Amino acid sequence: MIISLILLETTAPNRQWSKYGIINNIMTRSMIITDKNILNGKPIIAGTRISVELIMNFLASGMSVEDILLEYKELKRKEVLEAIAYAAELVSRSSSVFSTI
Repeated sequence: MIISLILLETTAPNRQWSKYGIINNIMTRSMIITDKNILNGKPIIAGTRISVELIMNFLASGMSVEDILLEYKELKRKEVLEAIAYAAELVSRSSSVFSTI
């Protein structure tokens, strides 16, 4: 089983600060991985089959982080927040332009 870590150990130069605390850039996240044998390689929370996409869909449907943690007791708050930060980083790096109809 080949697992490619998207994020490696955090180093100080890779840290960014926000009003919510330290947000590490996408190259330093270790809780989000891809494995071509799990969910066709979608980014997932390490050690689970819970995708970043699923977390974002829950949030989009109105669930809070607390709701997600109640539903998936094996998850830690830090992991859910890491999935959200991962998705935000992907969007910030996107060159696509989305329009509403």
